[in-house]
Amino acid sequence: MASNQSMDENATFGRIRRVRQRSPSFVARSLRRSIALSLTRHVYTRTHRLLNCGARSFDFRPKLKDDGTLVMHHGAVEVDHPMSDAFEEIMTWAKSKPNAEDLVHLDIWDCENQDSTGTCSDALLNLVSEKNLTVIECDELNGGITVGDIMSQTELEQGGGHIMVTFGCVQMNYNSSISCSDFGSGVDAERSTSFRRRTGLAYTCYADSSTKDVPLSRMWNYVNRTVIEGPPSDGQLYSIQILWQEDAASIAIGEAHGSSLLNDESRSNLNNLTAERIANGIIPVDRINLIEINNVCDGGSNIINAIRKKRAEM
Repeated sequence: MASNQSMDENATFGRIRRVRQRSPSFVARSLRRSIALSLTRHVYTRTHRLLNCGARSFDFRPKLKDDGTLVMHHGAVEVDHPMSDAFEEIMTWAKSKPNAEDLVHLDIWDCENQDSTGTCSDALLNLVSEKNLTVIECDELNGGITVGDIMSQTELEQGGGHIMVTFGCVQMNYNSSISCSDFGSGVDAERSTSFRRRTGLAYTCYADSSTKDVPLSRMWNYVNRTVIEGPPSDGQLYSIQILWQEDAASIAIGEAHGSSLLNDESRSNLNNLTAERIANGIIPVDRINLIEINNVCDGGSNIINAIRKKRAEM
């Protein structure tokens, strides 16, 4: 499912949990795009739109180019925008945001490639040091560190805002079966794609589809299981991916409907349904850590408002 929408439409919501003083935040999956078999388009747009839509944490996956420039990637797909520029954009935005709820989190992992001058990891460490950003080690998140501690350690050199860097400290809770569309009744989820395709039936998550309850039920069951399991024992941050995943079947059906991962979100109204479930207490805010969503500027503000309202009631 190819998409020509810009990267800043992909984002997620969440908050830091493994600290004594808890603070809501958005998580942005900066590199997540719709991938349609061999048709892929990753377009970078300034991060300020993600931030203005409520994003507060970014999933950065660096790639070192042959010329020594650090850019970003998602798997084999390169986002040809200097990571240094992306950091500067975030730092510029954060300077005027001193409150704890505007703490920006950068989780960086999956560093790819090396050149004759050094490895991707070397280039990344040099960049973080050059920008004078503070790294919080994964072990510290399970060692009693508080939001107050993090705020005092991560203030930008120029004053104002706060940026916290971690290196792969998020348990993703990825589940490939949570797709918007597939073949079969949904009961056949564990069977092969070829078997389900032979049934001749397809279901979709779209709001006007008579079969939407199949993928939505699977989504909410996944959310409930992840919430019940709670944080990992090693103290890492953890996410709930309330977004539609993709596989060969969902891509084929999505393309037949002229859709994409971002359009799947808007056509299913998933972000607003998530906000409703938070507002109604079905998704408990005292049990969530990072919530990842696609298309943050479509309903993302409703999610953050619902979380803030529920937390004010606690």
